[in-house]
Amino acid sequence: MGDHPTISTEPGPGSPASPSHPTLSRRTLLGGAGAAVGAVLASPPGMPAIASAAAQAVSAEPRPLDAAFRRRALEVRDACARAFDAIPIAPHPANGDEARYPNKIGSDTRGLPHDKRGEVDQAAWQALFTACQSGDPADFEKIPLGGTRRLINPLGTQAVSLSGINPTQIAIPPAPALASAERAGEAIEVYWQALLRDVPLTELRDGTDNRDVLAAAEELSKLSDFRGRPTRRVAPSRRRASWTGR
Repeated sequence: MGDHPTISTEPGPGSPASPSHPTLSRRTLLGGAGAAVGAVLASPPGMPAIASAAAQAVSAEPRPLDAAFRRRALEVRDACARAFDAIPIAPHPANGDEARYPNKIGSDTRGLPHDKRGEVDQAAWQALFTACQSGDPADFEKIPLGGTRRLINPLGTQAVSLSGINPTQIAIPPAPALASAERAGEAIEVYWQALLRDVPLTELRDGTDNRDVLAAAEELSKLSDFRGRPTRRVAPSRRRASWTGR
């Protein structure tokens, strides 16, 4: 260890270097490192010098393999696009609420101006309907808003998907009608979800004694058209909830 030099980052004038332990400054150390790098990059005798990247010649002609791969990619993408285009457009039935209620109480009117009764402004609704039918961004800009909050991505349905089939080719069943028992069942389920938000998940099980869970299971079991994924039943004799998945 006696032959290894020590490195002093801040050499002091009153601390002379020892012959056996020469003191190196930062500048001396970096200068030596630069020289070492230059020695490594220097070409040995008989070998060509290493040129920088900027000095190396670059061929402007693409390799034949690259050009062939590009053509192949175009062929595959074209074949996929044609195959997806051959899939027919799926039907998109409506639930009839838009025509059934002139005041549009069964339609989605969020973000639009409403009156004191909570009914949408008819001119604003018509502007939204016109924009959705035309798909013109200028028409979407003409939609009156009910406050300072803007519509969230209203043009999302007009975006062209670059992978897979077009969204219009995917079938979506109609939403439950406003006056239907199915719509009522969905609303009751959502309200119970809010009421049970703080109930531990360990209580959502067969044989639970949680009163709120039992009440939810009992009410949902009585609905005439509840289509939630789990089938909730209550045994009248034991007042126990049974949560059985379909």
